[in-house]
Amino acid sequence: MTGYFNFTTITPKSFVLRSWLHTEWSDRWMGQILSILVISLLSIGIACLYYLLLKKYDGVMPGIIVGIIIWFILFWLMEPIFPNIPEFYRLDGNTIVTTICLFILYSVFISYSISFAYLQHIDKKQ
Repeated sequence: MTGYFNFTTITPKSFVLRSWLHTEWSDRWMGQILSILVISLLSIGIACLYYLLLKKYDGVMPGIIVGIIIWFILFWLMEPIFPNIPEFYRLDGNTIVTTICLFILYSVFISYSISFAYLQHIDKKQ
């Protein structure tokens, strides 16, 4: 199953559920919802890690760089862990561009949220 607008062949359930479960329910809407919830919980850990390492950096560039790093880790380094995801060289151009943009958008949101809260906290101290 592809995404709604067919920009990418990779969906959240491709990473979270379909790599380990090959049941019928995991290929439907319930699998998608459960996968989004798991990814949301993992995002809390990523946000905490970003806070520990990069909270002082302001602007768009740290978010872009972190998004590309996360994409690279998932699609290149951790590719053997996810047998349901095709190898990098077998992905089509739309999937690559769309997923990179989604990871950048995701990471920029986290970086702006954390750096804004951190800078606001520093301003209150002064």
